[in-house]
Amino acid sequence: MSGSTPVVKTNSGSVKGILKETDVGKKYFSFQHIPYVEQPKGDLRFKDPKPVKPWNDILDCTKEGSPAYCLDFFLPNGPKVVGSDDCLGVNVFTPDLKPAKPLPVFVWIHGGGFVCGSSSTLFYGPDYIIEKDVILVSFNYRLNIFGFLSLKDPKVGVPGNAGLKDQTMALKWIKENISCFGGDSNNITIVGLFNKAIAMSGSAFNPWATAPHTYPECLKRMGIALGLPEDADEEAFLSAISKEDPMKLMILDTTSIKPEEKLDGGIVMSAFLPQVEPYVSEMCFLPKSPLELGRDAWSKDIDVIFGGCSNEGAFFYNFSPDENGLAEINKNNFNLLPRDLQRKSDIEKENSKGSILKKLYFNEKPISRDTLNEYTDYLDECAFWHGIHRAILQRQMSDGKGKTFLYRLNIDPSVDNPDFYKFVRTLTNTPHMKLTIHGEDLALLFRINVTRRFIKGDDNYEAQQVFLNTFVQFIKRGNPSCQISTNTKITWNPLPKEASDDVPALEICRDTFEMQQLQNYEKIKVWNEFGPVKGISKETELGKKYFSFQHIPYAQKPEGELRFRDPKPVKAWNEVLDCTKEGSPAYSYDHFLPEGTRYAGGDDCLGLNIFTPDLQPSKQLPVFVWIHGGAFVVGSSSVEFYGPEFIVEKDVIMVSMNYRLGIFGFMSLKDPNLGVPGNAGLKDQTMALKWIKENISFFGGDPNNITLSGESAGAASVHYHMISPLSEGLFNKAIPISGSSLCPWAFAPEKYPFYLNKLAVELGLDQNADDESILRALNKTDPKKLLDIDYNLVPSKEKIFGSVLMSAFVPQIEPYVSEMCFLPKSPLELGREAWSKDIDIIIGGTSNEGQFFYIFSPDETQIPEINKNYGLLLPVDLRQNLTPAQAHDKGNYLKRLYYGDEEISVKNLSKYMDYLDERHFWHGIYRAVMQRLVSNGNGKTYLFYLNVPPSSDVPEYYKFLRNLGNLAVESDMSGTCHGDDLVLLFSMSFCKRFPPGSDNYEAQQKYLNSFKQFVKHGNPNCDLLKPANWTPLSNKIEEIPKCMRMGRDEWFMQDLPNYNKIKIWNDLYEADKLI
Repeated sequence: MSGSTPVVKTNSGSVKGILKETDVGKKYFSFQHIPYVEQPKGDLRFKDPKPVKPWNDILDCTKEGSPAYCLDFFLPNGPKVVGSDDCLGVNVFTPDLKPAKPLPVFVWIHGGGFVCGSSSTLFYGPDYIIEKDVILVSFNYRLNIFGFLSLKDPKVGVPGNAGLKDQTMALKWIKENISCFGGDSNNITIVGLFNKAIAMSGSAFNPWATAPHTYPECLKRMGIALGLPEDADEEAFLSAISKEDPMKLMILDTTSIKPEEKLDGGIVMSAFLPQVEPYVSEMCFLPKSPLELGRDAWSKDIDVIFGGCSNEGAFFYNFSPDENGLAEINKNNFNLLPRDLQRKSDIEKENSKGSILKKLYFNEKPISRDTLNEYTDYLDECAFWHGIHRAILQRQMSDGKGKTFLYRLNIDPSVDNPDFYKFVRTLTNTPHMKLTIHGEDLALLFRINVTRRFIKGDDNYEAQQVFLNTFVQFIKRGNPSCQISTNTKITWNPLPKEASDDVPALEICRDTFEMQQLQNYEKIKVWNEFGPVKGISKETELGKKYFSFQHIPYAQKPEGELRFRDPKPVKAWNEVLDCTKEGSPAYSYDHFLPEGTRYAGGDDCLGLNIFTPDLQPSKQLPVFVWIHGGAFVVGSSSVEFYGPEFIVEKDVIMVSMNYRLGIFGFMSLKDPNLGVPGNAGLKDQTMALKWIKENISFFGGDPNNITLSGESAGAASVHYHMISPLSEGLFNKAIPISGSSLCPWAFAPEKYPFYLNKLAVELGLDQNADDESILRALNKTDPKKLLDIDYNLVPSKEKIFGSVLMSAFVPQIEPYVSEMCFLPKSPLELGREAWSKDIDIIIGGTSNEGQFFYIFSPDETQIPEINKNYGLLLPVDLRQNLTPAQAHDKGNYLKRLYYGDEEISVKNLSKYMDYLDERHFWHGIYRAVMQRLVSNGNGKTYLFYLNVPPSSDVPEYYKFLRNLGNLAVESDMSGTCHGDDLVLLFSMSFCKRFPPGSDNYEAQQKYLNSFKQFVKHGNPNCDLLKPANWTPLSNKIEEIPKCMRMGRDEWFMQDLPNYNKIKIWNDLYEADKLI
């Protein structure tokens, strides 16, 4: 029937509409408030919607239905409670009930922050849509507490998101019935069961679009206000609110959330918003977070238009925080961050992400009522554009087939629609703002009751035609490009399929409509720097769950001209970063490994790994940062060797990192114009530490409880950070194991200039080539060839008698002071004024460190040289200032200390290993300790000596380690060698864990737990150590230092066992050269 009161038969029953006409004479049929579900009355008020029951009579749908219950903030005369239970109806406006070809369908979901609003034609008149021969459908859905109450108890049947489920039911009804109204059920545009979508000024990632993290507290406050006890169960709560007057519930809804909680995203008006449902029910809408669901969204293959206005945030000028709220934001900058990044902590303002946003939007101005314009600028990105862009990025990552179009509306609406403009600007108190604010685009799309129609000649007429016609073309054909007039053709290109800094948008202005880079993208990029990384949930062998994030970039890739230079801050990435897999190590040639496996690494190496047992702990967790060893030449942070299981099982976050090594990390050139002063590898570490300090709170970590630790070159690195001004304040405690910056292999040889000349020759240059030529040749040379050159540059004889272990390219004093200067002086000089004298440390080593270096022992041709010149036993820094005769005499002290009257030979190499204990490790460790003790600092120093012999518990690891050093496990060389302790601290992929009751299980547990206690509280004592009491060293350097003797069975305090040997090494030095 097509008269003035047409009747249409739907799947649920017949409905009567009414014939209407637009003010330009276009006739259409209006059907309003068609029930699409049972009305949410009685027991259904807060529950999932139920399918509508069929009706037999013709239903009168000629009048507008009731809105959902809400306290409408946006009414002209101020907030007012409106609505009823009889609210869930669909409106259909169609230009033809029986067209020759089914018409495209435009489904509109009204806004209002999930708190207020309706589908009323007062705001969403169908005229403009109808006139384009498109069907408009709109509907009401439950809002605020009525639509988004969520209770955990499955028995009460209120999991939440009823309002979104209402929408789903409406979309199903439309899909099944729209053909009865002349619509094409396979050409539906907008949200839900649809074929295309247009999302204006919002996405699920906007901070106001999900419930606040304080939702449980808000629920409890409401229960108390209803007269319930604080511990009332959810059944009692539901019973109470079901009996309560809806008007009162609306008031309680707004008062259950505190003013400071409304700062979340700037515009939160209710605690009752979409959220992850507490259990999976038949109608579960959000089983996971929007972020997780978006990663595998079914909609990736449909076409979408996203966009917004140029001044979205201005709409909330009148709803901005009061003086107290603004003062709180000004005081605690993390309040500027969106909710999913907020982790309240004690990060210093200058290091917080919030302070970056404060500077971006407020510059140096305090946040107050005087800077509300700046505050609304901040809301542009915080409340709208950043969430929109995140939704776009997820689509670009999805490999879907759907095209994504982007627009930005930038007109001054005041001139053509003074009535609507006056209404919006009076409501928001923004008559002084000229750009397009949130909601003003509605006047371009809908015939609004308080406005007149745009007419030809109006300043914004053409802009409205562009906006309307591009949308209509998209609705009809999936492509918004169209001819607007003889002179105006719009070519609207989709965004690139992959995320990049190229973000083309259609900029719609009063008289220009062109594709250009999204104008506020530079601001969005700043927000993207805080963007999420994707990790993976794992489980230890004992069943402890933890989250793993691997290879998070902390600096730019050192490729091209950056390969040998200081690290650069990482650039913002424009997508959710997949951090579920291990990253590349740094370039290295590891001669310890079998042939064919020695080359490793790539430019994309500067990443860190975070392993956390809890992303949102009730109290922030302590952080253990590990720097791998490898003589500054080899190694990586691979979980094959440094697995986090033992650490995370102690409720400690573990962080590890890769850094540049060898020639790539420690090339140093004197010419300041080239920007290669050296120590890039240590500066990589510093940049990683800065990243950790600034970001670890987002992984559940405490940025004010960071312990830095490492072994071998990792320990030397830790000590370097303890003395370098560049790393001051980046950590709070330290545990260097088996090394310090004063170990001879940890500092560049005195012959470095000679090796640089030799390098020039290897690169095909003259040996006196200038630095610029060397750098140019380095940049052109294949990394694998550079690794070969690096390894072979220093002859094996010099590696025995000099201070080089594997490479000439290790830390050294930088030739000039640059912005990132790490070592402006020698380690000895820096150590005397170390910033770290006031932090607590544990330091120590193993009983037989030198055994690992059996492979570096002198051979039969080199031993005679030592017997002729005992000066070769001296450290290079001591030997170089003596005559050969003086060196021989002093060296004789060491020969007699380790060999007595025996001649040095291949038959007593075990004694040479003993000699290496002090030469390579313990003397450097002791000197670092003595420097701290004479500094008069407040930091405590705990010393340990580990003597846990290898056992059959983990034969794979001990066999592996000794094979590396070419060391047979002989009876007189079976002590705890360099690196043996790693298996006590880390889970390793090729080793089983120590089983309870095994030889070294108890020692491992003591080692782990004492370190855990120190990491957490700064004191290593724990119950497992009792009755032993690990005491810090006194500052009386004349006393024999006391250490914790760590054995297989017993741990006890005693004099450092090798102190008498160390004392002889001390006596070789003049006092001012020792410490």
